[in-house]
Amino acid sequence: MKTLPLSLALVVFLGWAQLPTARAGLELDGDHEGGGFDIEMSVHLDENQQGWAVWKRYHMSEEWVMARPIDAKAGTVGEVFDVTGGAGIVDGVSLAATDDGKVMWVFWSSYVDAQWQVMG
Repeated sequence: MKTLPLSLALVVFLGWAQLPTARAGLELDGDHEGGGFDIEMSVHLDENQQGWAVWKRYHMSEEWVMARPIDAKAGTVGEVFDVTGGAGIVDGVSLAATDDGKVMWVFWSSYVDAQWQVMG
């Protein structure tokens, strides 16, 4: 399965994946102590409905790229971790993975030393 844009990914994840209703609302990350929000999600699921979600987190003028493993069939998610290794200014989060889901790449733009750079 190829990486999907957010709108299509949500339709697949919440509808076409045929998850039971109770599992369709899996919360990818609810840890927003003191505010903040998550945007720019990218999801990849393999043929076994296992894979990854990556997204940009914004909180108090700082941004990170976050990731979390997903098992849509079981209705579970793994631990959230920071892909960027620290706060910064990030944009354009994308996820690519092999068809079998064993290798994942995350790319984003980061504003470092007064210029935008592609990171991964």
